[in-house]
Amino acid sequence: MKKNIKLSRFKIYISSLFSQLKIREERQEEISDLIKARKNMGSVITTHYDGLIEKFFNFTPLIGNDILLSNPYGSVYKIHGCAQDPCNIIITHEDYAHFNNKYELIRSHLLSLFIHNPIVFIGYSISDQNIKYLLKTVFSYVNVNTELAKRIRDNFLLIEYQKGTDSIDITEHDIEIEGMATIRINKIKTDNYKAIYDALSRLVLPVSARDIRKVQKVWNTIISGGEIKVKITENIDDLKNEERVIAVGSEKTLSYE
Repeated sequence: MKKNIKLSRFKIYISSLFSQLKIREERQEEISDLIKARKNMGSVITTHYDGLIEKFFNFTPLIGNDILLSNPYGSVYKIHGCAQDPCNIIITHEDYAHFNNKYELIRSHLLSLFIHNPIVFIGYSISDQNIKYLLKTVFSYVNVNTELAKRIRDNFLLIEYQKGTDSIDITEHDIEIEGMATIRINKIKTDNYKAIYDALSRLVLPVSARDIRKVQKVWNTIISGGEIKVKITENIDDLKNEERVIAVGSEKTLSYE
């Protein structure tokens, strides 16, 4: 109120609830496996308000219009707001109506991520309106009977929670999208998230998302015009831990640990 900002007490209460992260002891091992999988994750998109991803991944949280200026590597897109910023929490009918009307550019930005990258949906039900709306948006631009549509569908994997189930078998599932044809996607129904995270961490990529984040961080420092220090060395061990490194030389003489 001191800043002439009127804010719902309900949202302040929600913010206080989700600002407290309480990790259950029996989930510690599962979380450790999730953190290991981080190296192969470019970014995270969430509708949650809590700060779990920022805490364990050290990703940059993006809220509201900040999403438009984002780096697709090492970011957590908090499309329904964040507990640290109750002003931007989306929860009421009015909030959702405002979001749908105002955030067309944000949806377009996220749409490009969905089209060009493998996407794993975790924790959503097949009937979730966020999933259906996303698929409807994607396939309103892409004919569902084309090869491009097939490639996009093959990039989607939905992990649906089913209590007490350890299976991680992938099955095909048809989703009826209002006003459109039926869309078939890949789905796993399980309670064994540890196995999912293990599989993600074992992926061998030509370049890991973590390595891309490192290079982009160095590059962004250079182009931002900030203070740049240059050190020439024949021994990488001479550099301090926090110093960023661009190495130029023969593979035979350079090593990185």
